[in-house]
Amino acid sequence: MAQQISAHQSANRLPTALLVLLTFFTPVLWLFSRGSAEVNLSLGDPVLALAALWVGWRFLRHGLKLPLFALCCAAAVITLFSMLVNVWDTVWGIRPLGMGIEFVKVMMTWLYFYVTANLITSRASLVLMLKTWLIGSVLIALSGIGGSLVFEYTGLHNPFAMYYRAQGTLGNANFFSMHLGLSCFLAVLYWLLERRGGLWVASAIAIYLTGIFFSASRGGMLAVAVCTGLFLLVATPARAKLALAGVALLALLALVFVPNKQALIQSNPFTARLSTATVDLHDPAAAQRRELWRNAWEMFLESPVYGVGSGNSARETERKAGYSLEAHNTYLGLASEVGAVGLLIYLAAFGYFPVKALARGYAARDRRYRFMAWSLVCVFLSIALAGITSNVEDYRGLWMLMGFAYGFLLYVPAGAEPSHAIANLIRLKAAA
Repeated sequence: MAQQISAHQSANRLPTALLVLLTFFTPVLWLFSRGSAEVNLSLGDPVLALAALWVGWRFLRHGLKLPLFALCCAAAVITLFSMLVNVWDTVWGIRPLGMGIEFVKVMMTWLYFYVTANLITSRASLVLMLKTWLIGSVLIALSGIGGSLVFEYTGLHNPFAMYYRAQGTLGNANFFSMHLGLSCFLAVLYWLLERRGGLWVASAIAIYLTGIFFSASRGGMLAVAVCTGLFLLVATPARAKLALAGVALLALLALVFVPNKQALIQSNPFTARLSTATVDLHDPAAAQRRELWRNAWEMFLESPVYGVGSGNSARETERKAGYSLEAHNTYLGLASEVGAVGLLIYLAAFGYFPVKALARGYAARDRRYRFMAWSLVCVFLSIALAGITSNVEDYRGLWMLMGFAYGFLLYVPAGAEPSHAIANLIRLKAAA
């Protein structure tokens, strides 16, 4: 038995190493432009290629895990169909090369999902991925904070800050904020799963929240606040809810009646930006975003079933408004490009695993598992809220987290945790 366990552990070293590298390097991004096509490249993409080779080898030896495969095929079909139906607009707007790039971008996101789902081969590898994500997110947060402070004190532009706003290695302050926000709930999930590391988890969350502040992302802060409120509403007893409500009320009163409030708000660019809302009629950025939303909605109305074609919305925006930008709204962007059919496919894919985890937790009446499921729900909900003001469907982390959620359902039982001996037997049976 000991020799079998040792052999099984040795066989898992390669997928474990690939999982760690993929998780750690994927959030390191940069924008690559070629003609009319723009692609976000990741340092994790070469690791994905190696991992895909391992997945192919595994397919020949043992078969593959292919969750949501019908939805994957449906997404591929609607993407191709939307481009072919609008073929003249597509060829004129993004060129044949752009068509190929758009399709590859869609399929690569699904590849991240399937590779992650197959690299997670046990509860131990699931926890290792989670720990790697949290450590990497600390470094990403520190890179953004450092880049923002460098700009503030020296005025020097650097790749880790968009002027004064922290963006770390993600190349976008809003993505940076979203990544750190969901990492807060992954940290809570890690603490609930491992039942240890409370001080380390609290320190990591404090760094994430600091990074979110330095990003000056209003949407990111709102998403974290809403998800935190939801989690505390579910996870705390009645007395704690009253205490938290009292603390929130006192904080609100202090904020309203603080002396020299206007001078304090204007004392630094972060609080000055956060004092305005994205729907402010006098905010030029908000006005441009409303225009983008209006254009995306009009495109959806032109072709509500299958859309104007994947990748065509930016060209249509340039024709109508004079500039080429994405919709800055995931739901309107998907609806305009692949129609209501495509939007429903993606919503079903993004929501399947957290909803299933939550349903399992309530069915089993396991309180700790239920809290873990709510942590997972808050991870995806924070991305969903960020999607109101950004396009997040190409965010590789989302698709890796879908693979993580699949592994969570597969290797974390909704009940008493098995002993190490039983867990080893389960892993051996799964490998066989």
